[in-house]
Amino acid sequence: KLTRVEPGTPTLQGKVSPEEIAKLPINGRDVLNTAQFQPGVLIQDGRSLDATKTGTFAASIHKFSGADTLYTLDGIALTDENKGGTTQNVALSSVDEILVNRAMLNVSAGPTSAGEVNMRTGSGSTGLHGEVFGLFRDKSIVFANAPGRQDLPFRRTDFGGKLGGTLIQDKAFFFLDVEHVIQDAHRAVVFPAPFQAQTGSFSSPFRNTSASGKLDWSPSSTAHAFYRFAYNWN
Repeated sequence: KLTRVEPGTPTLQGKVSPEEIAKLPINGRDVLNTAQFQPGVLIQDGRSLDATKTGTFAASIHKFSGADTLYTLDGIALTDENKGGTTQNVALSSVDEILVNRAMLNVSAGPTSAGEVNMRTGSGSTGLHGEVFGLFRDKSIVFANAPGRQDLPFRRTDFGGKLGGTLIQDKAFFFLDVEHVIQDAHRAVVFPAPFQAQTGSFSSPFRNTSASGKLDWSPSSTAHAFYRFAYNWN
């Protein structure tokens, strides 16, 4: 008797739950920060890709540059095809799940020499649910001296919240999320000898607002549609 073998899709995939990872002491609430808990994934500062990427991150998979990684949000491309990385920041609390595909991607993923980070935003559900949060950090909390042994000021405040619920029982649901970051810091400028007297710093403030909303419609058990909008300013 012959047995049919279904090999499936030979992908190397890892799943991340951002809300669980957010309980760990990661630096900042950018959703890509949570991908670093997958094997072979490192997080790059967006400025390593381009000077205009201040305040963003990129995911380096298997030692490839984060500029080569594909990024999608709810199946829609989020990749900056010119400079690499993402085209916008995505609030951590707005994402329900991250899938990191590290090898043998599905043909629908598109061309990449590295891998894919696929993010899925949250949705509303039965009843009304939500949360608010506020976070604060300054240089007194595990903060090393800057280059040149400079003791520079640092202060960051993150706050926001999310709300989801039902519009039509078992048919229509809504989800709203917003986060705002206020960061005031100084960046070091170090001069070598004999110009070390010129060593100093300059002010480098950062502000970021990320917001998203989603409407889900399920007319039947076999059909589902959604509308999502997003806003990012920094």
